[in-house]
Amino acid sequence: ETGARLYGRFVLLREPLKDLKKADDKTDKNAKNAETEPPPMVGRPGETSLNSNVRMTLRDVVKDTVVWTRDFTGTAPHYYFDQFSGRLIFYWTLGSSAGKDRLKDDAALAARAQKMGNKDDDYLLEIVDAFATKTIGNVLLETGKGSFDISAAYSEGNWLVLHDSNNRILVISINDGEIQ
Repeated sequence: ETGARLYGRFVLLREPLKDLKKADDKTDKNAKNAETEPPPMVGRPGETSLNSNVRMTLRDVVKDTVVWTRDFTGTAPHYYFDQFSGRLIFYWTLGSSAGKDRLKDDAALAARAQKMGNKDDDYLLEIVDAFATKTIGNVLLETGKGSFDISAAYSEGNWLVLHDSNNRILVISINDGEIQ
C-alpha cells in the first residue's frame, strides 16, 4: 500500500489511475502556467487503495530509466519480484475478472486454459524480465480446485519456481508450462 518498493536496482511504483488522470487534466488546463500543483502523495490516509485501477511502473535506479509501465484497470495482479534475475512475476486467478480479461486478449492462452478445464481457482502467471524489458512468458497453473496458494515465486532462464502454501516447490518450464 505504500506505492513504491525497492528490489535491488529496480523500484516498482504503483500509482492510482484516477490520481494520474487528475494530474494530467491539471497539466492540460495549466499548460501556460509553469507551476502546477503536484499530484498527491500515495499512501496518505483516505487515499485510493492500490489494489485496483493502478499504474505499475518499473524503474532502473542505476540507469535512471523507466523499464516498463502498464495500467491495470479493475483488480491489480498479485506479484513477486525475483531480485537476483530481475524478473517480475504477476499472477491472477482464472476466475477473477482480470484473469478472464487476460484470457480474452490472448487466444492461444485461452485455448491452453480450456484444455486444462479452466477452473476458477487456477492461476495465470506472467513473467516480465526487467533487463530484457519485455514479457518472456505466460504460464497456467492448476491448483486442484484451489487446494494451494502461491507463497513465493522466482524465475531464471526458462524456469519458474514457485513455493506454495503446502510447503512444496514447483518447478515449471516457461516455454511449455509443464511442471518438472
